[in-house]
Amino acid sequence: MHWFIYAGIIATAWLAWSLRAVTLAGALTGMLVAASLFYSAGNTGLLLLAIFFITGTLVTRYRGDEKRRKGFADADKPARTATQVLANSGAALLCVIALLLFPQQQDLWLLGIAAAFSSATADTWSSELGVVWGKTVFRPFSKSPAHTGDNGVVSLEGTLAGIAGSLLIAQVFHLLHFPAYGLLITAGLLGNLTDTWLGEYAENKGWLGNDAVNFLSTLMATAFALTISMI
Repeated sequence: MHWFIYAGIIATAWLAWSLRAVTLAGALTGMLVAASLFYSAGNTGLLLLAIFFITGTLVTRYRGDEKRRKGFADADKPARTATQVLANSGAALLCVIALLLFPQQQDLWLLGIAAAFSSATADTWSSELGVVWGKTVFRPFSKSPAHTGDNGVVSLEGTLAGIAGSLLIAQVFHLLHFPAYGLLITAGLLGNLTDTWLGEYAENKGWLGNDAVNFLSTLMATAFALTISMI
């Protein structure tokens, strides 16, 4: 049965590349990430990755023409690159390594993987839906003028969309393992706030790129979930 899953991963990577959802390098990287998650975390890791990728692609393309008219850069280059794939899945891959080294703590590392994808999903949903649904935008960490789509800017609608994304991840994790709604939703929200803070004080100043911000945000969310679980 496992060979069938790996064949499906290869086919899915090819399909994603064919649909221009990812670049060729992004497809190959995503294929390796998916295979690693399935090998170590089984159906849980693979399904969480699939939910993040599929929903992320859908919300990125949602009202794409409107996003292009408004000049949002991501709308012009919707295909995910290898760097973007690693930025969003890097924290989960660290949990994969930990799971292989310490398999007796499986529940802990699976929760870490879920927290990483909760953060990544929340960030993608809030960013992509916030720019089209957000009615009032503001900067939670400064008093600078706020404009839709700027780094460090949030909206109520976008934030709620991000929470909904985290809730979806938490629901799937519950169906496969155990309930951790509060922890995973909080981790997703923390990752989102970290992304906003880094966008305001690091990305806007050119100290970090968007991919680095995404990786650090998911890492923060994952570390939070793991720490709370071990207390």
